[in-house]
Amino acid sequence: MKVKRGLSGSTLKIIAIITMLIDHIGAALLTRILISRGFLGRAGVGQTKDILDGFLNNETMYSLLGIMRMIGRMGFPLFCFLLVEGFQKTGNRKKYVLRLAGFAFLSEIPYDLAFSGKVIDPSSQNVYFTLLLGMLFMCVCQYLPELKLPEIGRWLAVGTGIVLLPAYYLNRYPTFLCKVAEPVLDLGVKIGLIRSNMGAFIFLSICLSAILLLLWFLYRKMAGREEAWVIGAGLALLTLGMYLGDLLRTDYSASGVLTIAIMYFLRNSHFLSGLGGCTMLNITHTNEITAYLALIPIAYYNGERGLKLKYLFYVFYPAHLLIIWSIAEIMGLGSISVI
Repeated sequence: MKVKRGLSGSTLKIIAIITMLIDHIGAALLTRILISRGFLGRAGVGQTKDILDGFLNNETMYSLLGIMRMIGRMGFPLFCFLLVEGFQKTGNRKKYVLRLAGFAFLSEIPYDLAFSGKVIDPSSQNVYFTLLLGMLFMCVCQYLPELKLPEIGRWLAVGTGIVLLPAYYLNRYPTFLCKVAEPVLDLGVKIGLIRSNMGAFIFLSICLSAILLLLWFLYRKMAGREEAWVIGAGLALLTLGMYLGDLLRTDYSASGVLTIAIMYFLRNSHFLSGLGGCTMLNITHTNEITAYLALIPIAYYNGERGLKLKYLFYVFYPAHLLIIWSIAEIMGLGSISVI
């Protein structure tokens, strides 16, 4: 059997695991050390001279932390990419979902200990929950073409997505979107359509929904009714997944679910899938620029499974978090929260 040139799925998984490990050592261990030295805990609070002295005294460790976190940005887009690939190639999606759900709950205590120093911390949930939401989104999207909804049901599904998605982003990024749409809002005030903050929210939601509806109709004309309604209903599912990500406070929350969705929609091209996911991460976060490095191994991905490492990540994730916290605990820093 001829082996394809390039990187297999197992190689990508190992790269993702290594970059994640580097990131978590920095985030959960070096950050604790810096906090214990009074540097990160007081940054931005004390006098400028104190902050500068703290930086100079910990310059090497702080620089190392920055480098490790930058390397770690590669991990999440690679895991999202592998999730989309696994979704397409798995022989049993139900078992895949149950496996993600099981390890999500199994990993929660190690995750809370590693990052907050508490056995249970409801303020943040581990990345498995984000991957689970992304997997459920893909499963339902895949089922949509087989769903025999009446015409009115289809229009309701599409309408829900077109209305909820702009409303979600207005609620999440009100200052930014209002600044961008300032001329439109000024016009609404002048003609008497906006008389309060709620009125501005509703007015801008209607404007954004109208733009999204126009784009959907253009897509419908190009791709056909069946494809268009699946995309429209997918927007509703995506918004629901993002709301759940925020509600559950999962790692990467809504932007993580959106990243998986973008990669899923662009799944016919590995490179475009990775590019879309990394770009979305950079739009929603300010420190994800090095996520684009993940495009290098993705570009060389050969579509092959490689070594049978199905349970490597599942076991490694909670195990390495427990080990990192144990080291912090031995150093007397285990109770310090880094989130």
